Amino acid sequence: MNWKRIAITVVALTVLMAVLETIINQLLLSEIYGSLSDLWRPAPDLGAKAYIFIVIYVATAASITGIFTAFELKHTTWATGAVVGAWFGVLARFFYGYTNYIVLPIPHLLAFLWFALGAIECVVLGIVAQRMLAGRSTSQ
Repeated sequence: MNWKRIAITVVALTVLMAVLETIINQLLLSEIYGSLSDLWRPAPDLGAKAYIFIVIYVATAASITGIFTAFELKHTTWATGAVVGAWFGVLARFFYGYTNYIVLPIPHLLAFLWFALGAIECVVLGIVAQRMLAGRSTSQ
C-alpha cells in the first residue's frame, strides 16, 4: 500500500469537495436557501460550526479512498471511478436529500437538487480518486 499516495488523495479530495460544495451551496442553491432563511441557523451560528464541514469532507474523502484501496479499484479505468462515485452518490446523497425532505419543511426541488448535484459531485470525486490512486492522469 502506498500510504503517501493515499494521504495525498484524501487531501486532494477534501479540497475538491470544499470547492464543489461551495459552488453547489453558495452559488447554485443560494436562491433556494434564501427563500428558506427562517429554517437555517443564523450566520454567526453557522460560522461557529463551519469547521465541522472540514471533518465531514475528510471523512468522506477517506471513505472514498478506502473503497478504492480496499477493493483494489485503483487499478481500473476512470469509468470505474465514475461508477463507484455514482453508487456512492446515490447511497449517500439520495439518503441525505430525501431524509431531510421528510424531516425539514423544504421544497421537493431542494431535496432533489441535494441528491442530484451531490451524486454528480461524487462521480467527480470517484474519477479523481481512481486517477490519483492509479498514479496516472491520462485515460486508459
